[in-house]
Amino acid sequence: MSNTEFQPTLPAEVAPSDAEFDFMEQEPGGLFPQNQDSNFGFIIRKIWCDRTQNIADEQALMYNEKFPETSVQFLDVHEQQYGLPVAPTTLTIDQRRSAVLNRIRVGPFTNARRSAIVESYITATFGTSVQLLPPGVPIVSGGILLYGEPGDVSTLYAIRENQPANKNLVVNSNFEANVTGWAPTACTMGWYPPGNPMYGTRAADVTCTSTAVAYINNSAGITVTPGLPYSESAWVQYLVASPGNRQVGLQIAWYNGGTFLSQVNSTPVTVPKSGTTWVRLKLENAVAPANANLAYVYLLFQGGTPLANDEFFVDGVQFEQSAAVTDYADPSGNSFFYEVRIKNTVTPDLVGLNRELTRITPAGISYAINFVATP
Repeated sequence: MSNTEFQPTLPAEVAPSDAEFDFMEQEPGGLFPQNQDSNFGFIIRKIWCDRTQNIADEQALMYNEKFPETSVQFLDVHEQQYGLPVAPTTLTIDQRRSAVLNRIRVGPFTNARRSAIVESYITATFGTSVQLLPPGVPIVSGGILLYGEPGDVSTLYAIRENQPANKNLVVNSNFEANVTGWAPTACTMGWYPPGNPMYGTRAADVTCTSTAVAYINNSAGITVTPGLPYSESAWVQYLVASPGNRQVGLQIAWYNGGTFLSQVNSTPVTVPKSGTTWVRLKLENAVAPANANLAYVYLLFQGGTPLANDEFFVDGVQFEQSAAVTDYADPSGNSFFYEVRIKNTVTPDLVGLNRELTRITPAGISYAINFVATP
């Protein structure tokens, strides 16, 4: 056959596709040559099987793209269909899928549905678990986990219902919108979104301006009842930009109208130079003196010898009629209020989670999403 006219030069053999391999497995033994460098093996079998393989791959792709759980290329179509942001660049594929699946999920406002939404957004941060799909599971050098999905996600969050938001007597206690209602001395006070706010998405940013003791306090007095115990608490973070650790303390000043009566101070607490670690300060069981009808709460940034440009984040300030500090509550909450507490090492799509909880939460009910060390 070497003198056959117009005999093409056949390419080197390559690994057979699944379709070509199946063809050779199913054909009668010895009927056709098994090699590719032959007229039948290449021109007839391989070319035909390659086309068959392409059709099979396209069918598998279309099947996978039909479902949000496995969609990649057409995921933007699902997002558009359900009125979601299309192909947001800040989200992973798993987070985008989670948003679509939560939009598809329907049903009444129940504990189970609310928890399912929260857990789905947390789970999406762990990436895609192993799924046995038509394309198969790719093998990587580090190996794959047989069951790589996260474990007990319920340990990473908690939902607390009907929180008594009105127990916190501090107005604008978590600085979500601004720092209105607070007065700084020997420092400036701004509004800043730190990388890991203690509660919500914002915190107050306090920067010392001299070596004098700096402090912030609520500018409007809080009504109190003489003889009852009160407690103050606040979360503070000290930025890594400043040298050394610093001490921060709390203070309650008692007034009768515009007349100062007395004050009580907590023992200053050392806040480590970190930029990531939140420390909760507490001043407990401070009994309002006779004739007291107003109280002012203070945070004192003293640290022995304060330095100009010392910078702190403040969040979750609370003043309550109680002999002991209790869990933080946002006073802006309605009479029926629930709090979603998520472990602060988890970073779910906060915008998406807010969107879905807002969509399913009935009118008259408010909620807050807070990141905490211990849910």
